[in-house]
Amino acid sequence: MLHHATLKAAVLVYAALIGTMTEESLKAEIAKNEKGFSPQEIDEIYAAVVKSKGELNTEAENQPATSVVDTPKWVAELLASNLATQQSNQAVVDAISQFKELAGDLVSEVVTATKALGENNSVEVTGKQEMKLQLPEFDEDAIYEVIVPFRDSSDFTKLYKLGEDVSHLGEDRIKHLLLIGNVEEA
Repeated sequence: MLHHATLKAAVLVYAALIGTMTEESLKAEIAKNEKGFSPQEIDEIYAAVVKSKGELNTEAENQPATSVVDTPKWVAELLASNLATQQSNQAVVDAISQFKELAGDLVSEVVTATKALGENNSVEVTGKQEMKLQLPEFDEDAIYEVIVPFRDSSDFTKLYKLGEDVSHLGEDRIKHLLLIGNVEEA
């Protein structure tokens, strides 16, 4: 059974097509959706579309006389693209929820351990996995050379090239570059 939000979004998209297509062609159109609906889900969507179209017709019969206009193709295409966006957004929300469930404790532990960084500049985290973060040592008398080219943090037009001496950048910047692997002690 489809999630109610997915079903509702599908009805919004395909209800506009119900009067312009046969049952088989509408089901084929639903099957083209990037979500990859199963045959049962296609039948469920089709039934919901037919039901919603019937409810719309019943409501229209109870309303004062107005002209009924078929939904233009561009509107149906726009609704279809909105469905894809809604499905993509739902996938992101589901992934975030799953991440929170599976990694919440580990992330909290990493944050706590990082805040309690000791004199030895290393942190051990226990939990589902062992992790050890070794912060780089800085030697103010050493020469540091570029091993992976990078741009200056304050002037993106400045490119530090392979083998270039960057010892002048300062302790914090060099520690960061050592940590991410852009420089090494010569």
